[in-house]
Amino acid sequence: MCILLQHPEKKRVTTRKKAIPIEQCTFYHFCLSRKDAVDILLSKRSGSFLVRTTKDHEWGFTFCVSVIDEGEVWHIKMSVDNKGHFYLANSFHAPEVYDVIMHHVNNKVPLSTGVNTGIKKTDLLIIYPIERSDWEIMGDQIDIEPKALGEGEFGAVYKGMLRQGNNVIPIALKTLQDIKDDQAREDLLREGRLMRRLGKFETVVAFVGITISTTATMLVIEYVNGGSFDNILKNEQISCKTIGRILWDVARALIYLKQNSVIHRDIATRNILVSKQNGKLVRGKISDFGMSRYLIAETFRDIRVGRLPVRWSAPETLDLKIWNFETDVWMFGITMWEAFNGATIPFYELEPMNLESLLLYLQTGARPTPMTNIPKELQELVDEILNIDPKKRTPISKVADILQTYCEKTDT
Repeated sequence: MCILLQHPEKKRVTTRKKAIPIEQCTFYHFCLSRKDAVDILLSKRSGSFLVRTTKDHEWGFTFCVSVIDEGEVWHIKMSVDNKGHFYLANSFHAPEVYDVIMHHVNNKVPLSTGVNTGIKKTDLLIIYPIERSDWEIMGDQIDIEPKALGEGEFGAVYKGMLRQGNNVIPIALKTLQDIKDDQAREDLLREGRLMRRLGKFETVVAFVGITISTTATMLVIEYVNGGSFDNILKNEQISCKTIGRILWDVARALIYLKQNSVIHRDIATRNILVSKQNGKLVRGKISDFGMSRYLIAETFRDIRVGRLPVRWSAPETLDLKIWNFETDVWMFGITMWEAFNGATIPFYELEPMNLESLLLYLQTGARPTPMTNIPKELQELVDEILNIDPKKRTPISKVADILQTYCEKTDT
């Protein structure tokens, strides 16, 4: 639960015996981010509103009313007087946030007069309270297992159980290593928003929710019981047909991402999760959308290379720091090579390995060491995918068709 931090000389005063705590109000969205509040309200009618907490330089945290009016979302922080009472527009002061909100709703008092708020609009009304969505998850709904499923540079992933009404479902939780790292938190929230907008697709790991009851934000996603594809490849004997089927699932996922104008930018066997049933591998699912972006223009450019998966990256990414659907196809080709080599690290033969050395290596026409146990038609597919010219790479739709044909005609 987010706590309103008090200035030592401005202690909150409670005078009503039957005051309603804001935490009990369904229109209170706790630590919901500003961008998620906008996402929720943009589809609502004018006058729709919610209350959340936000950072404040003086108080640490304070309450904020987010409201939509004529297609634009406004955010107005609550103020606190010298008695510790809350108010908006300096019109009504009360010890409980709920009372202030109800005063403005019931009496149709505008939220802002433009004084001391920086808001120029003078007729913002709050009329329709918006309740929390199912994806806004409270900490007390979750039980987390102590052992991490995996750890990365910015956090760890844990298995847990989520209680929603009468249902209890297994989940995975992506956490932050440093809960005070605002940029890491924003990156995690952005990943959650992208997954939420993607919706559900059978070969994409599903978004479940975001925890909002504390600033220790966690991304809640579908739990996939077989674990990561790279771990399976390293520890189990898998037929070529099974590998092909998992790769076909991933190709289908990439088609779905492209249809939704999303580039993944981090395709590798480590980011493919596999479900199991009765000990058998059933389905591959693409996961980890931390680097994913919407592709609005022809290419996406990002000069930051700190998190760049160098060994999987296309030549134009290494050279020009650009990404598009063709660079995702290249990464898929490297992932195919990985899969048929027991999750061996690509370009293991190249030393020293860095961005510059790999780019020069690829520009000479070199490719990963040829595979010995891959079916001929799939080796030819990998060769076509790993074309130095992005426009000559096999489109992901054709890649999926070739993999499907291979799986349907292969017995083992």
